[in-house]
Amino acid sequence: ILAFFCAWSLVWAKLTGLEFMGRKPNIHWLSDLAKLWHLFFTLVFIAVLRGFSEKQKRTLLKIWIGAACAVSFLGIIQHFTPIYQPQIIPNIEGIYYHANGLSGFHLSYVGILGFPMMVWLVFWAQGSLNTVFNFKKKTFWTLMISAAFLLSQVLAYAKTNWIAVILSMSVLLFLSLQGKKRWISLS
Repeated sequence: ILAFFCAWSLVWAKLTGLEFMGRKPNIHWLSDLAKLWHLFFTLVFIAVLRGFSEKQKRTLLKIWIGAACAVSFLGIIQHFTPIYQPQIIPNIEGIYYHANGLSGFHLSYVGILGFPMMVWLVFWAQGSLNTVFNFKKKTFWTLMISAAFLLSQVLAYAKTNWIAVILSMSVLLFLSLQGKKRWISLS
């Protein structure tokens, strides 16, 4: 259904001569419709994962979290240094840049990075980080990776994402509490 409406939005923009802030979108049918693969990737990925052993799934998870952590550190560096498609943050004191990782745009960066960050925080809340990642210095790495994820989200200066992170962490906290503590947290 979502794929249909994405395609329909292109048709609608073409038929109505859609204009936004004095600009008309350039519609390139083949390349724009080719982007629909993103919607079906999850289904293919889940099908592929079913054939993996538990050890292979853990290895894949480690690679995914590790890559996300590396991109988080890159985003922190980008905030202070104009590297890889720098975007100056307007209306703040000094010259700082949006953290945008390798995506080239800060909103894409936080949207993509939000998924591994929340998976990391779920493992942390469940107390299963050491089981999955087998850290030697558990507390140090847990805090470093958590701080990198959260700081990179803040330094992207995507204010809507700040709200999403706070809400996601609140839901995670609520779900991780048991019994009376869960209901007290609502007040």
